[in-house]
Amino acid sequence: MSHWNKLRMFLRAQALLVACFSLLILLVKGQGAALSALSGGCVALTGGAVYVLILRKVDCARPEAVLYLHFMAEIAKLCAMFVAVVILYLWFKQVEWLWILSGCLVAYSAYWFGLLIKN
Repeated sequence: MSHWNKLRMFLRAQALLVACFSLLILLVKGQGAALSALSGGCVALTGGAVYVLILRKVDCARPEAVLYLHFMAEIAKLCAMFVAVVILYLWFKQVEWLWILSGCLVAYSAYWFGLLIKN
């Protein structure tokens, strides 16, 4: 499996975890909490997508270039996530911040599952 396919598979796993979590919250807490959890997951997915878009340039680069791209991808991911949270704060006052954080943490749990599961 190519490097690019692994990254896309990771983003799909994050999206699946966020969708399942949001559905569970919808059944337990209602629509407002579920939309907030989905929004938090989308914040994490946005950051992950930016990271993947930058890292797709890594194929046969020198180790210094790979490290530089990882560093730049991480900075771009954090900036994208910051912008997404600011947009949520400014335009959607009705969101529940606890569920936004929970949705973001659920999306980030895919990183840990990715480390635990080997192909």
